[in-house]
Amino acid sequence: ARTQQVAFAALASKLAYSTPEIARRMADGVFDEVVMARPDDHPASAGRVVLCYRHFPEKDKDDEVYVAFRGSVTVDDVIADITAPITTTACYGVHAGFHQRARIIGATLLDELTKRYNVILCGHSLGGAAAAVRTLSLLIEFPPALCFEGRLRCI
Repeated sequence: ARTQQVAFAALASKLAYSTPEIARRMADGVFDEVVMARPDDHPASAGRVVLCYRHFPEKDKDDEVYVAFRGSVTVDDVIADITAPITTTACYGVHAGFHQRARIIGATLLDELTKRYNVILCGHSLGGAAAAVRTLSLLIEFPPALCFEGRLRCI
């Protein structure tokens, strides 16, 4: 199952670079639903996130959502890449550009998703860094049981 999740994460990461129409075509037969998200409180230059849902009819298998952060495409993305000062939080220090991009998806949204889905964060390039940073921050913010149940993962 983990090998499949890596393949699905790779596809979700590719979809983050696509137009909605192309993403839906590429996802057909793999994901049940694809949602292109850009939160209202972030400017258009703040990147894109794609939510890719997989539903399972079996009662003993939890549904999955792949949260894919788009990587570097625009000049603003490159600026995020090279914004190298360290941002510190209560628990860790991290590249400021990666931290800013990681915050696109709020903890409230991810908290809601984890109630119904196994959440797999992923991305390519800047998106992969954002996924890793966001996963780390959520593992610190969320209850420890979530980590041990495997409901939150980064690929």
